[in-house]
Amino acid sequence: MSDKGGIKGTWDKQSSGAKAAIIIVGLCCIGVLLVIAMAGMFSPDTNTQYTANTSPTTTTQTEPTTNTESDTATTTSTESYIEISYPEGSWDGSITLASGNNEEEINFDGSGTKRFDLSNYSGKDVYVHAQKNDDSSGKLSVIVVINGETKLTQSTTEGYGIVSGWVFSWE
Repeated sequence: MSDKGGIKGTWDKQSSGAKAAIIIVGLCCIGVLLVIAMAGMFSPDTNTQYTANTSPTTTTQTEPTTNTESDTATTTSTESYIEISYPEGSWDGSITLASGNNEEEINFDGSGTKRFDLSNYSGKDVYVHAQKNDDSSGKLSVIVVINGETKLTQSTTEGYGIVSGWVFSWE
């Protein structure tokens, strides 16, 4: 009878419970690595500037209104809105409005400056994500204003740069 050495020999000597525990720990490690990788993918690029205000606010709820003649979003109130600006080119992205298990997503694209009205999204967390559609060094910026107070400002000058961020209803 020959003795097995190395990893295979050690593995064969383990009980089925120990093997199961090793497999579970390995899968958990892989899961943690995947979560870290996903977080890295959605992090802003190195040229992104971030400013957030943490004072309490309440938002109100409404659909963004679109002017079909000029294909630009307009607002009925300057109190609560998201403004996306990239004068040098076009951009696209989404706005997610969440409250508990309810989530609504608004996809958009455009160029120049557009403002999306948030005056009727009361008690909703707001997530905005926008990306430049070219590799120029022009500045893409996003501003989130809730009840007249700037809650989030981000910008990037990276080619195909991304700006994104959350404004929580309790901030």
